[in-house]
Amino acid sequence: MSTEPLTPEDDALAAEYALSLLEGAERAEVEARLAREPALAAAVARWQAAFAELAEEVAPVPVPERVRRRLEARLFAPPPGARTAAGPGWLRWLSGVAVSGAVVVALFLVAPLPGLRFAPAFTAELQAEDSALDILASYDPGRGELRVERRAGGPPAGRVLQLWALAGDAAPVSLGLLESEATRLVLPPELAPVAGELTLAVSEEPPGGSPTGLPTGQVLAAAPVQPL
Repeated sequence: MSTEPLTPEDDALAAEYALSLLEGAERAEVEARLAREPALAAAVARWQAAFAELAEEVAPVPVPERVRRRLEARLFAPPPGARTAAGPGWLRWLSGVAVSGAVVVALFLVAPLPGLRFAPAFTAELQAEDSALDILASYDPGRGELRVERRAGGPPAGRVLQLWALAGDAAPVSLGLLESEATRLVLPPELAPVAGELTLAVSEEPPGGSPTGLPTGQVLAAAPVQPL
């Protein structure tokens, strides 16, 4: 068992682990070290407590009525000439969310840490009211990279999860499929300048994703990103 003091690099590594930013072999290596390095384990516990306290300071924000109306009017109108589907749709589901308050978002800033390879500027937690789906998205503006961690839940059988971003008056933009518990996505360059003003949403789609370029299945979680 190692009793050596913690280095700044290992402290940054502990913060990355606490934020669930490590994957695969890198995460497994840290977990193996935790069993034999008390200083590293203590650092992870300290960072987890700090991030949990920070998250608790920001109250969940239900989707406001004005946001629902704006999304309906500006973002989810069907394309010209498009036929309205009879089944469950994005627009109808979003209206239900506004009434039931089924989706909340918690956002908090994460200060860049020395030595971090991935330094998120904000994180967004998308969670359904019944907690059946819990997704954490962390964005690093330096890389233009969005890391998405599915912490609970998943798509219905035979379906896939697809992540969407909405900005201003534009239509939803697909960010990609969430095919595993941890996914790295690149934010399109045109969205990077307004990353702090986006609305993120997750829908369930047929294998391969939406065939139309817009959400076609049920939206499982959605939340506006609010500036801090």
